Amino acid sequence: MMSKLKLQLGNSGLPLVTVADMAVSNMRYTVDGDDSLGYKIIIESPGAAAQDAYVVRDDGRYKMAAFSVSGETVPEELASLALREIEKDNLAAARKWLDRAREKIHASGGDDPLAGQPFPYFWTKGQDADASAMRIASLVLLPSKELKGTYLTALNQARLAAKTELDRGRLTMVLAHAYSAQERWMEMLPVAEELTKAFPTSVRAFDLAVTAYSRLSRFDDWDRLVKAGIDKQPDELAYSRSLAQLAAYRGEFEKSREITKGLIDKGQATASDLNLYAWYALVLPGPIEQDAIDTAVRANDLTKNANFAILHTLGCVYAQAGKGSQARELLLKAMDSLKLDEPNSELWFGFGLIAEQYGEYEAAASMYSRMEKPKVEYPGTSYVLAQQHLGAHNLAKDSPKSASR
Repeated sequence: MMSKLKLQLGNSGLPLVTVADMAVSNMRYTVDGDDSLGYKIIIESPGAAAQDAYVVRDDGRYKMAAFSVSGETVPEELASLALREIEKDNLAAARKWLDRAREKIHASGGDDPLAGQPFPYFWTKGQDADASAMRIASLVLLPSKELKGTYLTALNQARLAAKTELDRGRLTMVLAHAYSAQERWMEMLPVAEELTKAFPTSVRAFDLAVTAYSRLSRFDDWDRLVKAGIDKQPDELAYSRSLAQLAAYRGEFEKSREITKGLIDKGQATASDLNLYAWYALVLPGPIEQDAIDTAVRANDLTKNANFAILHTLGCVYAQAGKGSQARELLLKAMDSLKLDEPNSELWFGFGLIAEQYGEYEAAASMYSRMEKPKVEYPGTSYVLAQQHLGAHNLAKDSPKSASR
C-alpha cells in the first residue's frame, strides 16, 4: 500500500521530503466516523484526485486499515474489519464498514449474469440486515486469498442455502476465485464445472473452468468446453482467444498464431492479441519475420509506448531480429515503465538476446542464469525460452562453427 504511494510521489521528480511538505500544507481533510465505528478520512489536494484513508482505533492506538491512491480502490480490505465487528456483536460498526465498501463498488450490467463484482448483489448501502446477511456480504467482499478455514466453510454453507439460482451462482463464483487464488486446483475444478453447467453462456464461468483445466493439464476437457461454447455463441471472441491459448499450452504455437491472425485480419484483435502473436514468433524456429515486428509495433502504438509487457515483446523481437540498439532502447523504456532500479527476469531475457546477437555467449548465459523460474508455468515464457537458448548456447560453444568465430 505505502509502496504505491511512494511510487506515485516519486514520479513528480522532486525529492520526497519536498513533495510531502508541499502536499501536506495544501491538504483538506473530511472526517466521518468515531472510535466505535472507525473513520473514513477524505483527503483532497490541489490538482489531485480525492483519496480515502480508513482508520481504526485498536489497543489505544489509531491504525491505518486501508488507503486508496489516485482512483485505486481497496474496499476488500474493509471486509476483515466488518467481520471483526460482527464477531464483537457491534453490528452498527459492521454495517458502516460495509456501507463504506459499497460506496466504492457498484453493480455492473451486461449480458453475462456473473459479470462484475458480486458484492453489490449482497449489500446495499443503508441496508437494515441481520448478522447473517452481513457476514455473507463480508465474506463475498473478503480478498480471495483470505477466504479459507471457517470463512470458507461459512461461505459454502451460504452457497448451499442460497434462495435463488443466481445467488448460488455468484457465491459459487466467489468460492471458485478463492480456490484459484490459493492454487487449490482440484477443489476448484468441480466448482467451476458446476458454474458452466448452471450458466452455459457465461464467459466468466467459462474462464474459471479454463483456469482449472489449464492448471491441471486437462486439455481435452478444455477443448470440449471451448467447442461447446462456440456452438452456442459462434461470435463470442473469448472462445477464439481460448482456442489460441489452448494451442499454445499444447505446444502448437504456429496454430495459436494462425487463430490470432484470424482476429487480426478481421480487425477484432486487442493489443494483448497483437502482443501474443508477436511474442510467439520468438518460440518458432527460423528468423523473425517483418510481420511479427510490425504487429509488435502496432501493439505498442495502441498502448502509447507505456505497457511493460508490450515494450518487452517489441524489444525482444527486435533483439532476435538483430536490431540491438532499438531493442536496448525499448527494454530500457520497459524498465522505466515499472520504475525498476535493475532488470527483472523478463528484462534479463531481452538483454541476453542482445548479447547473443553480438556473439557474447558467456554474457548471455550469465544474464539468463539470473532469471527466476515462475511459480506457475505458462507456455512460451521468457524463462522457458531462456532455458532453450542456454541449451543452444552450450552446444554452440562446442561446435566447430563456434570455435571458428
